[in-house]
Amino acid sequence: MDGYKVETSVVQAAADAWADEAGAVSTAAALVADATTSGFRPDALVAVEMFLRVWDEEVRSMSSAASSMSESLAGSAGAYGAADDVVVEWLGGWA
Repeated sequence: MDGYKVETSVVQAAADAWADEAGAVSTAAALVADATTSGFRPDALVAVEMFLRVWDEEVRSMSSAASSMSESLAGSAGAYGAADDVVVEWLGGWA
């Protein structure tokens, strides 16, 4: 053995935290997407619209990245857990 032990519950907790973050950022993205540009002077309107468009894209990208991280960590935790189960089954009474 190499001396490393993977605590799948810790990896899964990290996956859950990233999923929570993805949800929070997704909510923020919806708020940015729903923001209105009313009330701004016509000469500022283009800049405000550009700001909202850039932030909408950026926040959606952050949400997607957090979701991807969550899925990857959850997959890793599952793979480690499955590998542990196979080894224990293979070793039978020796484990």
